[in-house]
Amino acid sequence: MQPSPRFVTQRDVLLWTGSDMRKLTETECREMMANGEAPESIRTEGEKVAVILTQAWCSDWKMMRRYLDRVSDEDVAIAYVEYDQEPFFAEFKEFKETGFKNGLLPYIRYYVNGELVNESNVVLFKRGFLKRFGR
Repeated sequence: MQPSPRFVTQRDVLLWTGSDMRKLTETECREMMANGEAPESIRTEGEKVAVILTQAWCSDWKMMRRYLDRVSDEDVAIAYVEYDQEPFFAEFKEFKETGFKNGLLPYIRYYVNGELVNESNVVLFKRGFLKRFGR
């Protein structure tokens, strides 16, 4: 049985706790590029936060979306950007590949209590995704 959604407003963004998945804003992406890390406001949106950097055409990302939309662990917030759909595409791609030293898609950064605990690329199953948080 799925938990009933709880709606909260944070930084003028409506979040659904239960499977918080939202698109990163251009401002958040630019802050990430400037500081070399996801902004603290994103890393602390929940106890566990995944930041996914990907491109819309990526078949692995499309597959992951199917189970991420149903992540039932209410402590996981998910923020993503499909940066090939953004006006800052080239700049962000360069940052991701050189700053995070990862040219694969999707690229996922896992945070617990605001601290980076893991990194990965495609994760085929929900259980494997949740294990990346150290469960």
